[in-house]
Amino acid sequence: MIKKIAVLFLTVVLLVSFMPVVSAQENVVTVSFSKQEVTVGDTFTVTIDARGTGITKLTAQVDINSYIEYKTGNMGFDTDTMRYTISFNPSKAPLVIECTATRKGTASLIFKDIKCTTESTTVSVNDAGASIKIRPVYTPIYTKQDLHNIRNNLTGDYILMNDIVFTQEDFAQDGDFYLGGFGWCPIGAIVNNSFKGSFNGNGYAVYGLKLNRAYYDFCGLFGVSQGEIENLRLIDASIDGEYGINTNVTVSSGEAQGDIDYNDKDIWTNPDGNVTVESLDKYDRNGVSTATVGMICGYNLGTIADCYISGSVKGNSYVGAVAGRNTGTISGCAVNAQVDGKLTAGGICGVTGINSTVSDCVYEGSVSASVSGGIIGLAKGKVNRVYTICQVSGGTANKDFGEGNPTCSQVYTVTQDEASNITFEGGNWDYDRIIPYPSAVSDLIALKTLWEKGDINMDNSVGTTDLALLKLALAQGNADALSNADMDGDGAVTTTDLALLKLYLAGV
Repeated sequence: MIKKIAVLFLTVVLLVSFMPVVSAQENVVTVSFSKQEVTVGDTFTVTIDARGTGITKLTAQVDINSYIEYKTGNMGFDTDTMRYTISFNPSKAPLVIECTATRKGTASLIFKDIKCTTESTTVSVNDAGASIKIRPVYTPIYTKQDLHNIRNNLTGDYILMNDIVFTQEDFAQDGDFYLGGFGWCPIGAIVNNSFKGSFNGNGYAVYGLKLNRAYYDFCGLFGVSQGEIENLRLIDASIDGEYGINTNVTVSSGEAQGDIDYNDKDIWTNPDGNVTVESLDKYDRNGVSTATVGMICGYNLGTIADCYISGSVKGNSYVGAVAGRNTGTISGCAVNAQVDGKLTAGGICGVTGINSTVSDCVYEGSVSASVSGGIIGLAKGKVNRVYTICQVSGGTANKDFGEGNPTCSQVYTVTQDEASNITFEGGNWDYDRIIPYPSAVSDLIALKTLWEKGDINMDNSVGTTDLALLKLALAQGNADALSNADMDGDGAVTTTDLALLKLYLAGV
């Protein structure tokens, strides 16, 4: 007789084999996708398997899904609930649902109102489900010109198919990307003409990108991004937005300026018949720029994930290695760069908004500005699991945040002197088309264990006294009160943490 059935929610992207979602002691029901991720238009299956469980009938409902089209030969449709229905005998064969991916995103498939019947009873269980990543149909990027041409369709989906290497000649006079001495022109340079597609770096790198002066208010590889940028290596980039067009200053203020819309995406780089180069030259095109500057993008309103960045970036207002300004999400990024700003600068971002998230990132390098932070200069929003190995300088200089009060979890900041034994070889990662979690994080976690996690009595050293105190606290059942004893970072202090501390003291 089934006494209790527990339901677990699965994320299929992490699956390597079938895993249980419904269990009752020896009874198991599994739900799995046939693939870990698919492309729009691909077909795949979802299998519900309860063979050998003693369940003779399983019924459930599943919602209409905008990401997945069901081939309904093995499903009904309930017009009252507006859900698809399934009903089958698991003892005879698994239920296989055929599906087609219809649009990009993460598709969740949630089975609801689940009822399992055995010879003796019928029980209702909690919802169960899984999710699958659906990739878009990408436009391949092979050349520098392909990369440049992304600006011609800012809602497209792109994938880098090989490394792209810019040379000094590309940005020299008569070079393909000289652009009047300004260098690279950001993709989606202004807010009302931002990048809204997706760019998958595919683990490949863009080398040697140069932006010499600021054409627009937002500068970087991308100017403003409301889309998705992931799996990109931007190596030896030089993004300089310190000087450029200052629309607040005119060279010939006494002359009529005309109706120049300096927010026009093409106004500075491709004047038309109504706007001449001469009229644009009335503005100070070599003045102190107020542009927001980052290496991936000037302003991120979307997502930036799993990128590695090296080189230098400078500007006057908000300056950051990943993004000058972030009101979206940045995760899984590692940076080894020099960041220089006049007003506000940060190792990851210059400034972040109240609804932003920065997580699972590593920054190594130096940050300088009036308000400077190893992670963020002016910080709001959420910051989780971020590590910095940096030098900071300026009027308000801190190893984590120059100013602000973000919601933080597991934020570790160290200096080069304190962490001289740590090396960060981001450029030597073995990508294998998949960007790994930055190796420097594991090094820093070990360092954190040495400094704080194992230091139970807080005497700035870890020894057998700390081990004895942890043993005693576990025996008395109050180990959770020891804030430095959670060795594995799982939010609880248990005998596992005791074992890890023993191993550490033994030199393992």
